[in-house]
Amino acid sequence: VERYQNIPLITKTLTQEEANEAEPSDAVTILNFIISECTDLANDKLPVNYNNMPGGEGNLQRATKGMALALKSRASLYLASPLYSADDTQKWKNAAQAAYDLISQAGTLGYSLDPKYSNLYGATNNQSKEVIMCRPTGASTSFESANFPMGVTKGSTTTCPESSLVSAYEMTDGTAFDWSNAEMVKDPYANRDPRLGMTVVYNGMAWPKTTPVEVFEGGKNGQPIKNATTTGYYLRKYVNNSVTFEPGETTTSQQHNWILFRYAEILLNYAEAMVNAYGDPDYTGSYSLSARDAVNQVRNRGDVKMPAYPADMSKDAFLKRLKNERRVEFAFEGQSFWDLSRWKELDDMQNIYKVKVVKQIDGTIQYTKALHATYNIQDKMYFYPISNTELFKNHKLVQNTGW
Repeated sequence: VERYQNIPLITKTLTQEEANEAEPSDAVTILNFIISECTDLANDKLPVNYNNMPGGEGNLQRATKGMALALKSRASLYLASPLYSADDTQKWKNAAQAAYDLISQAGTLGYSLDPKYSNLYGATNNQSKEVIMCRPTGASTSFESANFPMGVTKGSTTTCPESSLVSAYEMTDGTAFDWSNAEMVKDPYANRDPRLGMTVVYNGMAWPKTTPVEVFEGGKNGQPIKNATTTGYYLRKYVNNSVTFEPGETTTSQQHNWILFRYAEILLNYAEAMVNAYGDPDYTGSYSLSARDAVNQVRNRGDVKMPAYPADMSKDAFLKRLKNERRVEFAFEGQSFWDLSRWKELDDMQNIYKVKVVKQIDGTIQYTKALHATYNIQDKMYFYPISNTELFKNHKLVQNTGW
């Protein structure tokens, strides 16, 4: 549904002939089916955990009651979002309730925010109480070799974070970072939301060990070195710096578990649904926390400690900051594109920015925001095209508009 919108809803084993005649259902019907199934499964058909099984502790790739509730929360939020529905207060109320169904049982289910954001992306993140479901890929060093900076042994620069993401991280006092502020631009990574340094590698950061990264032009990790970052940044999140490829040192594979659902998402789902449903970030009604309370819990974790959102925010001001909060909290977790899509805000991806880093003759570093690329964003991009191979096999499928 997320990718293709209207697809066949298959609830039984099909013959080849039946499969080739399957008719698509609309996205709303399918999302409601997912929500209904998750409700049923969470009631009495799935265990809370698998701790009583061999190797069960931290066995978070298996479906649990909490995972079903998390999927229900996400599906309910999508169903209420502009891409799938006109503004519908009841759908937002349903999404708020779906998130609260998990929040209210978090203690029983064993979930809580991890006191350290940095714990969520290492080799043992499947032991964090925040992780609801993850996808393990086993022990390897391939992610590190793909994402260590150029200039580091075996570094090959697969992922280059773009400057707009970096700009989204607030100052430590909660104000927005501003490239037009001369004082901020002198040292653009000082006094920033701590999550920035746990997500992105920037010029001067000691990474992957103790040597500062040099992404300035002519630096050991910057242009014009072949395949050096084109945006001025490298990826840090999920990259394990205990891995080394340096001559004379032992290269040790590390576990990687990619997060699919975690408790912070449920809190931010709740915040978004509540403020859309009731129009007031401080509304609680019959619930135990407001939208603002939920966001502030995420911002207050031990190694983040960002200032709380102020009281008496308007709905629009709150939603603007909440969307930014989701962007920085879930960067590189497979959420941001789909958030922009369901909000019908893909135009925000039209201009991609970089930072130009230049070392001056006197040794000081000059940082300049610059346009890196411009994309032609069209309405058809809200859903993928259905492949011709499928359309040729099943003439009842309908190609998405514009493709």
